[in-house]
Amino acid sequence: MKKLFFLTFILLGLGCAYYNTFFHAQESFQKAEKARISSNNKAGAGKDSYEKAIKKAAMVLAYYPKSRWVDDALMLIGKSYYHLGEYHKAIRKFRELQTNLPKSNYLDDSYYWMGLSYFQLENYLQAEKSFKKLLAKGKERKLLYEGRYMLGEIGFVTKDYGKAIEEYGKLVAEGKGEIRAQAQYRIGECWWEMEDYKQALDAFKKVKKMGPAKELGFQAEFKAGECYLESGQPQEALRVFAVLSREGRYYRHLPQIRLEIAECELKLGHTAGAIKEYELVSEESPKTEESAQALYGLGVIYEDELKDLKKAKEFFEKSAEEMPKSEVAKKAQEKSANIVKLEEYKSQLSGEEAEKSVKTLFLLAEMYLLELNEQDSALSAYRSVIEHFPETSYAPRSAYAISWIWDKVKGDSLQAEKAYERIIEDYPQTPYAQKAREWLGLPPVEEKDPAEELFMRGESHLLQGEVDSALTYYGRMANDYPQSRFAPKAIYAMGWIYENREDSLRLAKETYRGLIDGYPQSEYTLLAMERLGERAPEPTSASPDTSEQVSPEVAAADSLPFAPPPLKLGELVFPPQAPAFQGTVLVKIRIDQWGDVKEAHIVESTGNKSLDWAIEDAARQTHFDPTAIDRKLYNSWFLYPVEVKKPEE
Repeated sequence: MKKLFFLTFILLGLGCAYYNTFFHAQESFQKAEKARISSNNKAGAGKDSYEKAIKKAAMVLAYYPKSRWVDDALMLIGKSYYHLGEYHKAIRKFRELQTNLPKSNYLDDSYYWMGLSYFQLENYLQAEKSFKKLLAKGKERKLLYEGRYMLGEIGFVTKDYGKAIEEYGKLVAEGKGEIRAQAQYRIGECWWEMEDYKQALDAFKKVKKMGPAKELGFQAEFKAGECYLESGQPQEALRVFAVLSREGRYYRHLPQIRLEIAECELKLGHTAGAIKEYELVSEESPKTEESAQALYGLGVIYEDELKDLKKAKEFFEKSAEEMPKSEVAKKAQEKSANIVKLEEYKSQLSGEEAEKSVKTLFLLAEMYLLELNEQDSALSAYRSVIEHFPETSYAPRSAYAISWIWDKVKGDSLQAEKAYERIIEDYPQTPYAQKAREWLGLPPVEEKDPAEELFMRGESHLLQGEVDSALTYYGRMANDYPQSRFAPKAIYAMGWIYENREDSLRLAKETYRGLIDGYPQSEYTLLAMERLGERAPEPTSASPDTSEQVSPEVAAADSLPFAPPPLKLGELVFPPQAPAFQGTVLVKIRIDQWGDVKEAHIVESTGNKSLDWAIEDAARQTHFDPTAIDRKLYNSWFLYPVEVKKPEE
């Protein structure tokens, strides 16, 4: 009898021991859950308690592997790992439960939480398999609803909206409670993402009939208002937002509602009403995201509608200060900087010499078009370039920009056609004329080198004794095409003209000095040095120094995209003195919005400086189709392969 009592006592003691161990694990887990939920799922919340729960539950598995608490412990460890973000470890514990305890009451839970873990790892195929196992084998209704909802979520995040709507729809048809309303709301979001605002509106309206919780009910009505706005019904949208603004239970959402009301007022042409709403948001909700958005909205109104740039700049600066790290703050800073730049350009135009003003005027037009989205102002500025500076390289660019605005922005094909025809008539030898011919469906014509054209005009005027006109064309050629093989020759000609004119000796010396500094390898540099009475440097046969450090630009070349196929290949003029070379040389080039190469830097030297310069010169003369480049990548760097082969004698 005593032995039986002792054995019973031991067994009870063991039972109490492993229960107490699991009890402490569960206690730590509940403490961690409370911390996580109260912090609104803040990263790291409850971390220590989750880790403590894992250690305690692991003791149950290690010391009491046959106890009735094993599946409880496995489930607790798996969920703890999940909330710690260690999803692979969580999956191992859920799989261990499924393999070793297939009759556990936690089997449904293990499939659900395993699916969640795979979902967090973005392994949607395995996540889908886990949720489908739950739906096939599960019995607990609440988990079945949650599994169906997650199948819809997989479709949503993978942008398979048809599949998502199908799964959410099954839950709406079969489910009960709040999750049913959540599924209906997600159906609305699927249609919203597909930009079918009519279907989205119908879906959001149905949420209200399902008696959703307060927050979900608000979100559904709010989205319904946005659907009206996106579908071109601002009056209906205004009605929805006005009703929401009067609902006392939605008071904390009032700034957000007012922003939408302001948007509706703008769409209806009620600028004063929009200003009023934005001002209320900024006054009633300072230092919030909504306040920053309201101040930004005020800046846009004063810039676009009221044309008061000073006031607009003030609001953009306030917006940037309101929430400095927000996205709207970045946009506001850009807007403010653009206004400063705009004012600088206007100031420069009023004070600069004519030769310098053309670039400023062109940049002003570019800013109106690409940054301020003011097409009419851009058109006006481009026309001023053509009218006041018709002989500069900016004139055909401006003409092409005008054509592009009529075609791509305003959608007026008749005006675009007229503008393209003017390019062919006024600037027949430019790349823009070729683009215009292509747009009009005309056959291309053989192009002439614009640098050579300018140089030959200068030569013609010089032969006729018209030295001022010759200087003009030589100067334009050297300024617009500094990488051309004609540039040093043109500069030398300018120096020669100045040298042979009275009172221009200083200009001659400056011109020759510029040629020497800018084109040290040119044969005309030697002539310029002779004119200045300087001795040319002795040639050296030393091999090039290959131990130079690779520049940051070259080091970063591997990460650059390749340029699209060129429309026009630049001519590679192989230096006569360069050694034989054959192969493909990579050049890093920066392409602007017109398809022109603004800068070119060889990635890896051929070992001969003259050949490197010739390759870079050919790359700079290359022209690309700007429509083949994403607009976001204009003025970005690309890799461009240049085929190099020394011509036979």
